[in-house]
This record gives sequence, C-alpha cells and structure tokens, in this order.
Amino acid sequence: MDMNVYDTALFSFTLVEAAAIVLGNGLLVVTFVRHRALLNAMNCYICSMCFSGLITGIIVPLGFGNYVG
Repeated sequence: MDMNVYDTALFSFTLVEAAAIVLGNGLLVVTFVRHRALLNAMNCYICSMCFSGLITGIIVPLGFGNYVG
C-alpha cells in the first residue's frame, strides 16, 4: 500500500472521529446550558469534561493534519 494513500485514509478517519467527538460533546454542552434544571454539581463536572472533550476534538485534528500534510 502506498504511504500517501495510507496517510490520506488515516487523516480521513481522524476527521470522522473528530466530527463525532465534537457533535456528541457539543450536544451535551448545549443540553446542559439550555436546561437549567440539570445544573447540579455532578452535571457541571460532566459538562466541564464534555467541554474539554469538545476543545480536544477541535484542536487535535488540526495538529494531526499538520503532521500528515
């Protein structure tokens, strides 16, 4: 298998994974923000973890794209 094809496939799968991470964590953050009744201590902790996952899902593929590209 040509290395260029391997890099392109790996980068494509990374983008799909990043989109799933951003979509899933983004939906949870929006849910916690829109429904104030869900804001207790445990859910705020979960929301902060979702927010950090959201940021990671945005930042990591950009760095990986620079590595592959």
